Amino acid sequence: MSGDKSLHTMAVDLAKGYALSEFFPLTHPTLTGALLTLSRDFLTSGEELRLDVGPGGLRRGAEALARRSPHVERFATRLAEHGVTQLALRPDVGAETLGRFLSAVALPPRVARAAGGLPAALAAANVSR
Repeated sequence: MSGDKSLHTMAVDLAKGYALSEFFPLTHPTLTGALLTLSRDFLTSGEELRLDVGPGGLRRGAEALARRSPHVERFATRLAEHGVTQLALRPDVGAETLGRFLSAVALPPRVARAAGGLPAALAAANVSR
């Protein structure tokens, strides 16, 4: 990543945003602030964030990201429960879209399956797959 923040830090920030989205509505000031910061960091990086999702965490190629972060581990576990094996976020992802994405991922897998799975939840949230 060419931005100021390291890839590890951005992975942790994304996972923390996910954790906030589990408990707060998108309009909550804490979650809104985190999403705005994360969106700005993605835009500053200028690169697509492409991560592999696997047991115990996130990877970029052979490099494990933030292995000791419980937030990253929980986020990766939830993504895996939804059947996600790779995550790609464009650098121009906005805070609102990012919030809708994280909220869809925060759905319990059984709820998402009842509605057609994570792809259907993302489509309903108007988030690109």
